[in-house]
Amino acid sequence: MRTMPLQLCLIWKKLDEITKSAEDESEVLEDFHVKKAKNASLESCRKRCFDGDKEKEAGKGGASKKPKKEGVDFAKLGFEQAPDLPCNTRIKIKEMGGTEIALVIMKQLSTTDLSKHHNRISIPAKQIMNEFLTVEEKGRLNHRDGKHLKGIDVMVIGPSESDEVIKMCLKKWDMNSNSSYALVSGWYSLVKANMELLKENAIAQFWSFRLRGELWFQLIIVRERDQVNVNSEDNGDGVSTINNGELISTSHSSSIAHQ
Repeated sequence: MRTMPLQLCLIWKKLDEITKSAEDESEVLEDFHVKKAKNASLESCRKRCFDGDKEKEAGKGGASKKPKKEGVDFAKLGFEQAPDLPCNTRIKIKEMGGTEIALVIMKQLSTTDLSKHHNRISIPAKQIMNEFLTVEEKGRLNHRDGKHLKGIDVMVIGPSESDEVIKMCLKKWDMNSNSSYALVSGWYSLVKANMELLKENAIAQFWSFRLRGELWFQLIIVRERDQVNVNSEDNGDGVSTINNGELISTSHSSSIAHQ
């Protein structure tokens, strides 16, 4: 048997060590790439879960917002449509020389509407039933004098026979999502003179008309509080229901001062 020279043996041993080292290095490199791929997959999964959680939270946040009320549903109060202006009142307005008669709003009076402290009644823009302002008047209401809102002078006729014409100021308040008009400067004087008619939950209308080009309002009480039964336990939203279901106009013929 021939023996392998010592030098050759050393060479083969060195080759075996190099080969094993290369195999070990290959395994290490393979493990590195496998672990990297797994980590990338895990990170992607975590991101998807996190994004999904954010979407759920956003959905919860959106669902938690309460819808804004646009006003009283008068159909639930027994009104299929807004009652017309009483004939005697319409005749008196025309005898004065009034023109362009239009229903501006029909609303249920609130505590704030009748408050001495607030001394104003609101006319939300979204609840306005007919246009009643001229282009020039809209421009004046949108104008500000520094921080002060500009208004326009109007005349308001109250709902009772003894009422005189009261001069008030119409202003416009712009909020984030909507606008509202308001009658101020003299409103509570009208409330005080009509305590028997102007009560919380009574149904009121404001009619506008033009007299020699100036803006006037006629206040009508369509139904007094005594004919309205507030039953918030049944509907949960404070909407009133009618006792007898009849359409009753409690407006009185207003005495209109000819000016």
